[in-house]
Amino acid sequence: MFHLEAAMRVSVFFQLLITIKKMEKITMKKSRLSLLLIVIFVCTLFSANAFAINDDSVVSQHIREADGTSGQDTNSGSGIKTGHMQDNAVTTGKIAGGAVTTSKVADGAVTTQKITDSAISTAKVADGAVTTSKIADGAVTDAKITGLISGTKLGSHSHYGADITDGTIGIERLQTYKNVRIVHKGSTDGVNTFNSITDALNSITDASENNQYIIFIMPGVYNESIVMKEWVDIKGSGQNSTKIYTATSPGILGANNATIEDFSMIVENLSTQLNSALKIINTSPTVRNCFLSVPGMHDPRPVLIEGGSPIIENCTIHAWSHGDGCVGIGLSEGTNAWIKNTTVSISDGWGIYAALSFDKHLNVRIDNSTVDFSQSPGWGVFAYGNASTTDLGVQITSSVMEGDIANMNNQLKIVSSMLKGDVILGSPKLVNCYDSDFNSIPNQ
Repeated sequence: MFHLEAAMRVSVFFQLLITIKKMEKITMKKSRLSLLLIVIFVCTLFSANAFAINDDSVVSQHIREADGTSGQDTNSGSGIKTGHMQDNAVTTGKIAGGAVTTSKVADGAVTTQKITDSAISTAKVADGAVTTSKIADGAVTDAKITGLISGTKLGSHSHYGADITDGTIGIERLQTYKNVRIVHKGSTDGVNTFNSITDALNSITDASENNQYIIFIMPGVYNESIVMKEWVDIKGSGQNSTKIYTATSPGILGANNATIEDFSMIVENLSTQLNSALKIINTSPTVRNCFLSVPGMHDPRPVLIEGGSPIIENCTIHAWSHGDGCVGIGLSEGTNAWIKNTTVSISDGWGIYAALSFDKHLNVRIDNSTVDFSQSPGWGVFAYGNASTTDLGVQITSSVMEGDIANMNNQLKIVSSMLKGDVILGSPKLVNCYDSDFNSIPNQ
């Protein structure tokens, strides 16, 4: 197309030269004017289309490289400038991998709608690049989290039971700590996790003052009795969550330097008498937040303390008999017990029975506690000592005692408490006490 047009223009040019020859006879003035007009005409023909650029005729080698100094001014310098490109002219396919670096992206330039689903992989995110302020509330759902979350990714803070949905943290996800044993209903390794408290206790052979252990009992119903070990604490998940049943008495046998707490122990299905949920013999454990029950037995004694200095707090002690009487808490010689914030709830019999028959001491302190009867009130407190006993002391403070009071040859003191029964035997020392109608009882 270009060559044909050029040939035609050359032909016209030669025709014009012939015409010029024929006009040589014309006067000089006219000749000069005509020649000027002819030259102007020829220049016009050549400048209009003779050197026009056809479609797709400019190749890369005809474009001068950018000079790197003239900026984006399209009227100077060389290279392709911003003004030469229309909006949306640069598509994804035109951008090489890794071509757009962090420094090329303006702050705030990348908005949510500019990112396609799954476009940003883990490898594309630098450590620490995604801060809290960049994550919208509720943006990270369970479906967006795969695999494990390491401890280094969690801040230092505590979580309570209400924060954790049931089943979201399995035992296999918990860090194993030295001297911790877990008892639960799931799979076990026989080293740190077990299905029974007895197995967990048996796995501990080196407990000491400088190497103490704790056993956590997860929610569930267990069937076994417990023989405590010194320097090993046992902690359940709450009275209503961890329940232990046994047909063995005692359900729990105490030990020195150990705490047991936060579960229920129920002793049942025994035809014998004098069965206990907790028995302490010359040891000094701490028993806290427990439900201790011996229901439907003959002459049950849910808590029996025979020496030692135990602490019982925030517990419920429960029993009911077949009509032959219960002993809620039985205390005998050699005992220095502290019972606080505890409820003794029995069907009949004796709420607290303190007896000293030999030449030994007994010192019991009961604070902020309650004795009540579900059937026929019996003895709220029965303190007994032989004629030669002088080292017997039971002091009850800020408590509620249902049932009668007996004080035989001992030192029973009741201070600032409600007495719902009568003093039947002996003369206990009463200070600032009152009856069930809040009438003052004379001090004595």
